[in-house]
Amino acid sequence: MADSTVAPPAALRLWFSEKVDVSVSSVRLRDAGGATVRTGALAYAGPADAKSPVVASIAGPLKPGTYRVAWVAASDDGHAVKGEFAFRVAAAR
Repeated sequence: MADSTVAPPAALRLWFSEKVDVSVSSVRLRDAGGATVRTGALAYAGPADAKSPVVASIAGPLKPGTYRVAWVAASDDGHAVKGEFAFRVAAAR
């Protein structure tokens, strides 16, 4: 989804190379104007391992435009990494 144009997603899905501790990790979604879009708590979509994506539901449908995702993920050893990416939501056809 990073740097792509998508239909309005119902959730953010993030994949990591290691298992992350979702209780101390976070994700923030912002619209083109910088306003925060409410998301649900992070959780694994499957088994809590590096093969399953970490998911945060999105409260309500996203309007067309550009969005930025900022994330912080901490592994079981407490080491935190962070990143950011953008995506665009396409207008309905």
